Amino acid sequence: MELEKTWYNNTNRDHNFVVYNDHKIYRLKAKPENHHHINRELSVGSINQNFIALPISYIKRIEYRADNINLRIFYGKNSEDEIRISQPKLREDIFLYLKSKTKHAKFEVDTPGLLKRIRKPLIALCVVLGIFLYVMSVVNGMNAGYEYELSGGRPGIGAIVLVMASLGAEANILIFSFLSLIAGIGIFVKGKDNSEIHRIVYR
Repeated sequence: MELEKTWYNNTNRDHNFVVYNDHKIYRLKAKPENHHHINRELSVGSINQNFIALPISYIKRIEYRADNINLRIFYGKNSEDEIRISQPKLREDIFLYLKSKTKHAKFEVDTPGLLKRIRKPLIALCVVLGIFLYVMSVVNGMNAGYEYELSGGRPGIGAIVLVMASLGAEANILIFSFLSLIAGIGIFVKGKDNSEIHRIVYR
């Protein structure tokens, strides 16, 4: 039995095999030494049990973005999955094929605004700054002679803060400056990425 459509991708860390068959999307990351054997199986219509399958009927939408190496798949109540394909042409081919196989769906093109693009790294930066201020307040308290101890049976954020505070002001300034730099780079990169998001919306 011949499968409807298969794609092969030999890029390391990517999904190496993507299959569309019987209203399902299959994907698999495989070791290079297994690629030839899997290709032979697919050529005779056999999909082995290591493939992850997702029925089209479960999917809410699929998103494609030219500058994003992942095809994002949203399904179920609040579930999300990705098909990682680094090769832009192959990634686009997969999306366009899925689009061509869709009868009862609508297609959308959206360019997200700046705030939406930078939202996640901006939240990360705010969290980093909030924890930094908290830690520094404890550092200042320790320097002023205050003693801190944990209450309750299960250590959590308080224990982490005390450990961080025990490192002193200079160490924390270095650590949180580095974390803030990472978040800042994320804001810069996401802010520059204004490429369109193409969606197949199933329901």
